[in-house]
Amino acid sequence: MSTETSSGIQTRRSLLARVRDPDDATSWREFDRLYRGLVFGVARRRGLEEADAQDVAQETMLSVARTMPGFDYRPEQCSFKSWLRHLTEARIADHFRRRRPADRQRASGGLGDGGAQAIGGFADPRRSDLERIWDEEWDHLVMELALQRLRQVAKPLAYQAFYLYVIKDRPAGEVARVLGLTVGRVYLTRFRLRGVFARCLGQARIEAELKESASPEHAAHGVVR
Repeated sequence: MSTETSSGIQTRRSLLARVRDPDDATSWREFDRLYRGLVFGVARRRGLEEADAQDVAQETMLSVARTMPGFDYRPEQCSFKSWLRHLTEARIADHFRRRRPADRQRASGGLGDGGAQAIGGFADPRRSDLERIWDEEWDHLVMELALQRLRQVAKPLAYQAFYLYVIKDRPAGEVARVLGLTVGRVYLTRFRLRGVFARCLGQARIEAELKESASPEHAAHGVVR
Protein backbone atom coordinates (compact mmCIF):
# COMPACT_ATOMS: atom_id res chain seq x y z
CA MET A 1 0.00 0.00 0.00
CA SER A 2 1.29 3.44 -0.89
CA THR A 3 1.93 6.19 1.66
CA GLU A 4 -1.01 8.13 0.26
CA THR A 5 -4.25 6.24 -0.26
CA SER A 6 -6.81 6.76 -2.98
CA SER A 7 -9.05 8.68 -0.54
CA GLY A 8 -6.30 11.17 0.24
CA ILE A 9 -5.33 9.95 3.72
CA GLN A 10 -1.56 10.28 4.11
CA THR A 11 0.74 8.58 6.56
CA ARG A 12 1.81 10.87 9.38
CA ARG A 13 5.22 12.03 8.19
CA SER A 14 4.24 14.59 10.79
CA LEU A 15 1.65 16.83 9.24
CA LEU A 16 2.53 19.31 11.98
CA ALA A 17 6.08 19.44 10.69
CA ARG A 18 4.91 19.94 7.14
CA VAL A 19 2.49 22.78 7.92
CA ARG A 20 5.34 24.74 9.48
CA ASP A 21 6.01 25.71 5.88
CA PRO A 22 3.32 28.27 4.95
CA ASP A 23 3.97 27.57 1.28
CA ASP A 24 3.16 23.85 1.58
CA ALA A 25 -0.33 24.17 0.11
CA THR A 26 -0.94 20.42 -0.04
CA SER A 27 -0.31 19.94 3.67
CA TRP A 28 -2.39 22.97 4.60
CA ARG A 29 -5.29 21.65 2.53
CA GLU A 30 -5.03 18.33 4.37
CA PHE A 31 -4.94 20.06 7.75
CA ASP A 32 -7.95 22.16 6.78
CA ARG A 33 -9.81 19.09 5.54
CA LEU A 34 -9.22 17.29 8.81
CA TYR A 35 -10.05 20.02 11.29
CA ARG A 36 -12.13 22.87 9.86
CA GLY A 37 -15.35 20.85 10.09
CA LEU A 38 -14.51 19.84 13.64
CA VAL A 39 -14.05 23.46 14.76
CA PHE A 40 -17.16 24.60 12.87
CA GLY A 41 -19.30 21.88 14.45
CA VAL A 42 -18.13 22.76 17.95
CA ALA A 43 -18.79 26.48 17.38
CA ARG A 44 -22.30 25.78 16.13
CA ARG A 45 -23.09 23.58 19.12
CA ARG A 46 -21.84 26.34 21.41
CA GLY A 47 -24.61 28.56 20.05
CA LEU A 48 -22.96 30.58 17.29
CA GLU A 49 -24.83 31.31 14.09
CA GLU A 50 -23.55 29.62 10.95
CA ALA A 51 -21.68 32.69 9.69
CA ASP A 52 -20.02 33.24 13.07
CA ALA A 53 -19.11 29.55 13.30
CA GLN A 54 -17.51 29.79 9.85
CA ASP A 55 -15.54 32.79 11.11
CA VAL A 56 -14.40 30.82 14.17
CA ALA A 57 -13.21 27.98 11.93
CA GLN A 58 -11.31 30.41 9.70
CA GLU A 59 -9.81 32.30 12.63
CA THR A 60 -8.74 29.05 14.30
CA MET A 61 -6.98 27.94 11.12
CA LEU A 62 -5.27 31.35 11.01
CA SER A 63 -4.23 30.95 14.67
CA VAL A 64 -2.60 27.64 13.77
CA ALA A 65 -0.84 29.28 10.81
CA ARG A 66 0.49 32.09 13.00
CA THR A 67 1.73 29.58 15.57
CA MET A 68 3.51 27.22 13.20
CA PRO A 69 6.80 29.12 12.56
CA GLY A 70 7.81 28.84 16.23
CA PHE A 71 5.83 25.72 17.01
CA ASP A 72 7.08 23.57 19.88
CA TYR A 73 5.10 20.35 20.18
CA ARG A 74 5.42 18.72 23.62
CA PRO A 75 2.86 15.89 23.59
CA GLU A 76 4.03 14.64 26.98
CA GLN A 77 2.61 17.86 28.46
CA CYS A 78 -0.43 18.46 26.25
CA SER A 79 -1.91 16.53 23.36
CA PHE A 80 -2.56 18.07 19.97
CA LYS A 81 -6.27 17.50 20.62
CA SER A 82 -6.18 19.64 23.78
CA TRP A 83 -4.07 22.32 22.12
CA LEU A 84 -6.44 22.68 19.17
CA ARG A 85 -9.39 22.77 21.57
CA HIS A 86 -7.70 25.63 23.43
CA LEU A 87 -7.34 27.63 20.21
CA THR A 88 -10.95 26.91 19.27
CA GLU A 89 -12.20 27.89 22.71
CA ALA A 90 -10.30 31.17 22.53
CA ARG A 91 -11.81 32.05 19.16
CA ILE A 92 -15.33 31.16 20.32
CA ALA A 93 -14.81 33.29 23.43
CA ASP A 94 -13.69 36.19 21.22
CA HIS A 95 -16.95 36.03 19.29
CA PHE A 96 -19.08 36.00 22.43
CA ARG A 97 -17.00 38.82 23.88
CA ARG A 98 -17.79 41.01 20.89
CA ARG A 99 -21.50 40.45 21.37
CA ARG A 100 -23.86 41.93 23.96
CA PRO A 101 -22.90 41.30 27.62
CA ALA A 102 -25.70 38.79 28.24
CA ASP A 103 -24.19 36.46 25.66
CA ARG A 104 -20.71 36.55 27.14
CA GLN A 105 -21.60 34.07 29.85
CA ARG A 106 -21.87 31.41 27.17
CA ALA A 107 -18.18 31.72 26.36
CA SER A 108 -17.28 29.19 29.07
CA GLY A 109 -14.12 30.73 30.41
CA GLY A 110 -12.60 31.81 27.10
CA LEU A 111 -8.85 32.31 26.83
CA GLY A 112 -6.76 34.64 24.72
CA ASP A 113 -3.77 33.77 22.56
CA GLY A 114 -1.54 33.15 25.57
CA GLY A 115 0.07 29.74 25.53
CA ALA A 116 -0.42 29.16 21.82
CA GLN A 117 3.30 29.39 21.03
CA ALA A 118 4.14 26.17 22.83
CA ILE A 119 1.78 23.24 22.88
CA GLY A 120 1.77 22.24 26.49
CA GLY A 121 2.61 25.79 27.54
CA PHE A 122 -0.70 26.19 29.35
CA ALA A 123 -2.84 24.28 31.81
CA ASP A 124 -6.02 22.76 30.48
CA PRO A 125 -9.07 24.70 31.75
CA ARG A 126 -11.58 22.98 33.99
CA ARG A 127 -13.89 20.54 32.26
CA SER A 128 -16.72 22.53 30.73
CA ASP A 129 -19.63 22.16 28.40
CA LEU A 130 -17.34 23.13 25.55
CA GLU A 131 -14.90 20.36 26.48
CA ARG A 132 -17.71 17.80 26.45
CA ILE A 133 -18.88 19.05 23.05
CA TRP A 134 -15.29 19.01 21.78
CA ASP A 135 -14.81 15.40 22.85
CA GLU A 136 -18.02 14.35 21.12
CA GLU A 137 -17.08 16.12 17.89
CA TRP A 138 -13.55 14.70 18.08
CA ASP A 139 -14.97 11.19 18.44
CA HIS A 140 -17.07 11.87 15.33
CA LEU A 141 -13.93 12.91 13.44
CA VAL A 142 -12.12 9.74 14.53
CA MET A 143 -15.08 7.60 13.46
CA GLU A 144 -15.14 9.22 10.03
CA LEU A 145 -11.41 8.63 9.57
CA ALA A 146 -11.81 5.00 10.66
CA LEU A 147 -14.66 4.45 8.22
CA GLN A 148 -12.55 5.94 5.42
CA ARG A 149 -9.85 3.41 6.24
CA LEU A 150 -12.35 0.55 6.36
CA ARG A 151 -13.68 1.49 2.91
CA GLN A 152 -10.15 1.07 1.56
CA VAL A 153 -9.96 -2.60 2.55
CA ALA A 154 -13.54 -3.84 2.37
CA LYS A 155 -15.62 -4.73 -0.65
CA PRO A 156 -18.35 -2.11 -1.16
CA LEU A 157 -21.20 -4.51 -0.32
CA ALA A 158 -19.41 -5.80 2.78
CA TYR A 159 -18.72 -2.24 3.90
CA GLN A 160 -22.37 -1.26 3.47
CA ALA A 161 -23.53 -4.29 5.45
CA PHE A 162 -21.08 -3.58 8.27
CA TYR A 163 -21.93 0.11 8.31
CA LEU A 164 -25.68 -0.41 8.48
CA TYR A 165 -25.62 -3.32 10.93
CA VAL A 166 -22.78 -2.31 13.28
CA ILE A 167 -22.40 1.46 12.97
CA LYS A 168 -26.04 2.43 12.35
CA ASP A 169 -27.40 -0.44 14.49
CA ARG A 170 -30.02 -1.49 11.95
CA PRO A 171 -31.61 -4.96 12.36
CA ALA A 172 -29.82 -7.73 10.52
CA GLY A 173 -32.99 -8.71 8.66
CA GLU A 174 -33.50 -5.17 7.43
CA VAL A 175 -29.89 -4.87 6.29
CA ALA A 176 -30.12 -8.19 4.47
CA ARG A 177 -33.32 -7.13 2.73
CA VAL A 178 -31.99 -3.72 1.67
CA LEU A 179 -28.70 -5.09 0.33
CA GLY A 180 -30.05 -8.33 -1.15
CA LEU A 181 -28.06 -10.54 1.25
CA THR A 182 -28.94 -13.36 3.59
CA VAL A 183 -29.01 -12.68 7.31
CA GLY A 184 -26.19 -15.19 7.68
CA ARG A 185 -24.04 -13.14 5.29
CA VAL A 186 -24.68 -10.02 7.37
CA TYR A 187 -23.56 -11.85 10.51
CA LEU A 188 -20.49 -13.20 8.73
CA THR A 189 -19.56 -9.74 7.48
CA ARG A 190 -19.71 -8.37 11.01
CA PHE A 191 -17.45 -11.19 12.21
CA ARG A 192 -14.91 -10.65 9.43
CA LEU A 193 -14.74 -6.88 9.65
CA ARG A 194 -15.02 -6.12 13.35
CA GLY A 195 -11.35 -6.80 14.07
CA VAL A 196 -10.28 -4.84 11.00
CA PHE A 197 -12.47 -1.93 12.05
CA ALA A 198 -11.04 -1.96 15.57
CA ARG A 199 -7.57 -1.54 14.08
CA CYS A 200 -8.88 1.18 11.76
CA LEU A 201 -10.16 3.01 14.83
CA GLY A 202 -6.77 2.73 16.49
CA GLN A 203 -5.02 4.15 13.45
CA ALA A 204 -7.65 6.91 13.13
CA ARG A 205 -7.01 8.02 16.72
CA ILE A 206 -3.31 8.26 15.95
CA GLU A 207 -4.00 10.12 12.71
CA ALA A 208 -6.32 12.62 14.38
CA GLU A 209 -3.66 13.39 16.99
CA LEU A 210 -1.08 13.82 14.19
CA LYS A 211 1.31 11.35 15.76
CA GLU A 212 4.13 10.16 13.53
CA SER A 213 3.65 6.48 14.39
CA ALA A 214 0.47 6.21 12.34
CA SER A 215 0.60 4.07 9.24
CA PRO A 216 -1.87 2.87 6.62
CA GLU A 217 -1.40 -0.75 7.69
CA HIS A 218 -4.48 -2.87 8.26
CA ALA A 219 -4.93 -6.35 9.60
CA ALA A 220 -6.06 -7.65 6.25
CA HIS A 221 -3.96 -8.03 3.17
CA GLY A 222 -5.89 -7.07 0.09
CA VAL A 223 -9.63 -6.57 0.18
CA VAL A 224 -11.87 -7.99 2.91
CA ARG A 225 -15.05 -9.44 1.52
